[in-house]
Amino acid sequence: MAEFGYTKLGLRKIAVVEHQIEWAEIIGPAFEKKFEELGGEIVFVEKVLTNEKDFRTILSKVKESGADGVYAPLIPTADMFLRQAQEQNLGAQILSGDGMTDDVLNAAGDSAEGMYFTNLYSEDNTLLQKLEQSYGKKYSQDSPAIIFTSLAYDGMLVLKDALSRTENVSPEAIKTAIYTVKDLSVSGGETITLDKNKSFTRVEKIFVVKNGMAVLAE
Repeated sequence: MAEFGYTKLGLRKIAVVEHQIEWAEIIGPAFEKKFEELGGEIVFVEKVLTNEKDFRTILSKVKESGADGVYAPLIPTADMFLRQAQEQNLGAQILSGDGMTDDVLNAAGDSAEGMYFTNLYSEDNTLLQKLEQSYGKKYSQDSPAIIFTSLAYDGMLVLKDALSRTENVSPEAIKTAIYTVKDLSVSGGETITLDKNKSFTRVEKIFVVKNGMAVLAE
């Protein structure tokens, strides 16, 4: 997101407003580091509690900082931040992380229009559509946060694939099989292959809210 904001959106001064949770405290500093490496400037950083509902003072400080963009990895009160930013005519481009669920966007209404955020999955994906249908059939409701459901589901797909290639089921055999997963299709809309370091890279996709809908950014 830092590279997209700098190169595609032309942002040069960023304010960061993040929740005091592990997720935000990982992606927030990572964004800051990358943005500064590209030549951008972090002009304001504020960490808030997850139950914070009044962002007006913080938004005033963001405006005073001269930021042309705001990186705001916030859960679960992102909709309040967006509505208050609109009320105060923030005038800065809002960016966020992969916590922007449909519920948050619906609650934010038109205040989310034009914002960019990252996500690990794409809805244009047969496996994800199947997952959503199966979830609805089993629980008689839609998943409240499909991104997290998708991540958990993909983890189980990795385990299922490993078990299918394990003759003598034991913790060590399962671990070895997991470390050799290759080209496994998952609900995130991509394939998973573990590398020699026993890890894999998932490329986050960037979305923009247009006409109330999250669509892949160009």
